[in-house]
Amino acid sequence: MKRTAHNARLTMLVNEFAAAVLLRLRQENGGEWFPLPVNGQIVHVAVTDGESGILLLVDSWMLSPIEQEYTHWEAVATELLTGCLANGLLTQWGHEIWLDMLRDMSDSLSKGGIFHA
Repeated sequence: MKRTAHNARLTMLVNEFAAAVLLRLRQENGGEWFPLPVNGQIVHVAVTDGESGILLLVDSWMLSPIEQEYTHWEAVATELLTGCLANGLLTQWGHEIWLDMLRDMSDSLSKGGIFHA
């Protein structure tokens, strides 16, 4: 995890979330990529470096906004991620969180923003 967290549980949950997202992508797409709609077109985004690539996305599109919004961001992120995982897999809630991240990425690119991870 790129963001500095002093909470070992949060670090573990972020790593587990990244692994679960990557597993789901492999199952759904047959590889390490995901579709991202941008201005009416579907862009296929390749995940580089496996879980590390997903960790960068989680850092940029989940943890950073939480850190900016909440003083006790680590506790908030830990609570959020706890509901996202069950037995190493994404829960429905976890899948929705991932989809929300994708929507944020798509919206940013559609508005001329940059894709940062």
